[in-house]
Amino acid sequence: MERYYEVSDETRKFFNGVVSELAFPMKMNFKLIGDAKLKKLIKVSKVSPIYKFITDQDIVVYLNEDILDAIGEEKDLRLLFTEELNNISVNLEKGVIKISKFNMSTSTSVIDKFGLDEVKRVKDLERLTFEQQSDMKEDEKVMSDFLA
Repeated sequence: MERYYEVSDETRKFFNGVVSELAFPMKMNFKLIGDAKLKKLIKVSKVSPIYKFITDQDIVVYLNEDILDAIGEEKDLRLLFTEELNNISVNLEKGVIKISKFNMSTSTSVIDKFGLDEVKRVKDLERLTFEQQSDMKEDEKVMSDFLA
């Protein structure tokens, strides 16, 4: 499998549903890219000015659909998507979009919406899911090397 790929229509629809629930002060264009090597479910990045000019995209959203499928629970996925998308901030006066990094692993609005215990549980689930998938891939590689 290639590292980067187009995400499924189902993932795109789910993402768009989460975005529609958020109160961004302006319309933003998102480019969804599957990333098989991403070490978490979702990561947002701001597009450079030249790529914004070329592509008319504002934000690139990297998604690991293997982790998405392994987590599976819509409520848990919605929390993780909301948490990452809450890193996007907009200065309307300057028309500038930026990606903020909080000094905690989540924002207060995500904690208010889902509760601290639930946020911690899902963040642990995401981390453990990635670790488990990494271990399984390494085991498969060891077995294929052994059988070769």
